[in-house]
Amino acid sequence: MQTHAVAIADGLHARGHEVRVLTYRPDSEADACAVYDRTRPYPTRRVLGRLAIHASVRTVADEVDRFRPDAVVASTTFFGALVEARRVPVICRSVGNDVMRCWVPYPFRFGSGLVGGERFESVTLRLYRRLRAPTWIEDFLLARRREFVAGAARSATRVLANSDYTRDRLLECGVDPTRIRLVVGGVDSAAFAPRPGNRPRDGQAPDGPRLLTACRLVAKKGLEVLLESAAIASRDAPGLTLTVVGDGPMRAAYEAEAARVGLGGRVRFVGRVPHSKVRGYYHRADLFVLPSRPHVRKSGWTDVETMGRVLCEANAAGVPVIATWTGGVPSVIQHGANGWLVAAGDSGGLAEAIVRLWRDRSLRDALASEGLRRARSVFDWSAVLDAYERVLAEVTPPRRA
Repeated sequence: MQTHAVAIADGLHARGHEVRVLTYRPDSEADACAVYDRTRPYPTRRVLGRLAIHASVRTVADEVDRFRPDAVVASTTFFGALVEARRVPVICRSVGNDVMRCWVPYPFRFGSGLVGGERFESVTLRLYRRLRAPTWIEDFLLARRREFVAGAARSATRVLANSDYTRDRLLECGVDPTRIRLVVGGVDSAAFAPRPGNRPRDGQAPDGPRLLTACRLVAKKGLEVLLESAAIASRDAPGLTLTVVGDGPMRAAYEAEAARVGLGGRVRFVGRVPHSKVRGYYHRADLFVLPSRPHVRKSGWTDVETMGRVLCEANAAGVPVIATWTGGVPSVIQHGANGWLVAAGDSGGLAEAIVRLWRDRSLRDALASEGLRRARSVFDWSAVLDAYERVLAEVTPPRRA
């Protein structure tokens, strides 16, 4: 989401819009954040709290009073509440999880000034990290949090859904379908583009493909399915290797699973990598695999892949993609066109797809070629910004000359 927010702010500024950014207070590395903010070509204020949404809405409302913007562009549906507070057009992006997981820890007006205060928040976040970010907290007050988020989404002037799956979740919240726009993607296709010499082993690898996945190591990413699939595929491709870019609470479990299924030294967990360095991993891969699957939480809600920006990045890098029929993935990957889709959780089917694409260079090349085309014409930031500007034109009056 941070990548998306920065790209939209930068892009709108570059296209001549006057931009001011309000974002969340840093919970660490405040000096580095201040240095970064000074590199942006527009004012950036880190004044929003992460706990009490009503306090953050009031902060943005105060800025609306000072700045008098033509519209507010928000990275989540929460700030749709501003429409009622200030009668200003609000364009909210929804990634699905904002209305399912409802990242609004404290949804009440009463006490929001205290809970949203910098000192209270700092102490609370330190305790949260000390407890190793327990997942049960996400289920706390979930019904009330969902009620607030659904109401905010319904109030938004426009909601930009990142996939058809997300659009369906917004409709379930009662959002007027005429207010929803589908905006998929977000990638710098030129930065990720393949270049001569990127792949030192061009053509079909003699003994097995170099697989890559890049994701946060959590249950919905289905990495255990990929590990089992890689072990199965390695029987036909003894030189198969897998590189895992990303970190998360399940890393130790996945490392143990890799050893259990017999992959041993074939798998390399490289941890978290700066976004500017990720493209190098794509360029050294033969296949990119995202084995996402639905994960049902104890409280009953289902965590899914609502889009998958890494799929756009893999397309832009010219790497053939294998992904799963789940959530919003089919809004990015069309089976047999810019990637290959298999059933979520089917390790045998995924292994079969890995071997098939490794052996069929013409199929790999066709998928990569169409992926490049879509990355440049559909997923690139220029196309996403075009969509934002169309929506801005819908909700704001034309400026007088």
